Amino acid sequence: MADAVSWQAVAYLREVDLPRIRSGSAGVFMPEGIDWPPIAGHVSFLAPTGSSALTEAPLFTQYGGNVPVRRDTQGRWIPTTALYRIVWRPNPPFTEPPHVLRGTLFLENQRAESMISRLRRLLLEVLIRETGF
Repeated sequence: MADAVSWQAVAYLREVDLPRIRSGSAGVFMPEGIDWPPIAGHVSFLAPTGSSALTEAPLFTQYGGNVPVRRDTQGRWIPTTALYRIVWRPNPPFTEPPHVLRGTLFLENQRAESMISRLRRLLLEVLIRETGF
């Protein structure tokens, strides 16, 4: 989601993708459903810990976004999986959008992972989860 006031996008990164992204990683924001061109930029902040509650409602699946959340007993939106907040800023020159934009952020992979390594890691995660370790 891109904000016209502060010229930034807020996105959430899955925990499994965390090792491949760093502060400063290049990326492209693709606005959803409008005639805005792709916007190049970089990650200016990557949260060191997972987000316990989210506030960017346009990103939630309940409002047409891609971030799965649920409500807790206090009415807060809680992510259903481990997510890390990213702040992304466009590279100059940048034309300010007239309103908040929702879209998809594509980030440059800082560390490649082979398909076999990823499969091995996923199998270990399932094994650990299912055996109760």
